This record gives sequence, C-alpha cells and structure tokens, in this order.
Amino acid sequence: YVGNVGIAQNIETLVDAAKNLKDIQVNIVGEGNRYKFLKAYAKKNQISNVEFFGKVPRDKMIDFYNSSSLLFAQLDENFKAAMPSKLYEYASTGLPIIYAGLGEARNFVDKLENCTTIDPGDSKLLEEAIAKYLESDIKLSSKNREFIQKNFIRETQSLKLVDLVDTLVK
Repeated sequence: YVGNVGIAQNIETLVDAAKNLKDIQVNIVGEGNRYKFLKAYAKKNQISNVEFFGKVPRDKMIDFYNSSSLLFAQLDENFKAAMPSKLYEYASTGLPIIYAGLGEARNFVDKLENCTTIDPGDSKLLEEAIAKYLESDIKLSSKNREFIQKNFIRETQSLKLVDLVDTLVK
C-alpha cells in the first residue's frame, strides 16, 4: 500500500488480512492520522509480516513498486464519490490491483486489466482476493499503462486539446 494512512483508507483491513496470510509481506508506505494507531495495532496483535515505512520521498517510491507483486487501495463506503489519484499511479505501474471500494473509483478499476474489486472493510474478502493472485501467474499489464498514458497524462491531454483547437480554428 502506498498513500495516506487515514480514516477514509481504513488500512486496518489490510493489516487484518495479513495476519492470516503469513506467506506474504505487506509494506505500508505513507503517513496519516491512523499511522501510529496501525503500527501499534500490528505490534499488539503480533502481526510480523507488515512493515510500516512512513513517508518516503517520491523518487524512492519507485523502489517499492518495483519490488511489489500486488497493490492494494481502499476507500471506506462513506467516500464512494471520491476518485483517489493513487489508482492512476497504481495502474501506470502495470501491477495487479485489489481495490476495496464503491462508486466511481470502483468503476475505474473495473475497466482495468488484471485488477479485482471487492467491498470495503472486509478482511476475509481481501484475504481471498490476495490468495487468488498468489495462486496465479502474476503479470504486468501493458494495457493499463497504455490506458493511463492515453487518457490521463497531462501532456497527452494537452496535445489533444491543441489538436482540437486547431481543427476548430481552421
């Protein structure tokens, strides 16, 4: 997980899932108002396969992505109108994504290749989704990378706008 560790993200779900999936290593990169609580929660519950890295410089985050085989994001159901920018970043890596959430963000992830959506806050559903990926041959998605490049990179969108203006002016 990379991002804000706050109430809306409810990363406790990921920590609880990790407790029952001893063969995986969960890295949590980022800080927020739930960071200290979750770190203490993992320690108290002797969940040793979760490591907290806190805030990491942007140029170092690529190392976490390069060493990951699966990415997780979640937004509590109270935030179903939100579209987390981390989903664009995640998709641009080509890695598989498990998104626990509803609304527009879920619709976005459903359009991606090699990604799974589940209901938020359910650690058992998350365990099942992770286990499914562990049993499969995990591959990077060039389709997701191209989709982000074509539709969401600012420079690409600016060039499209210039082309549109050119056709209207002629």
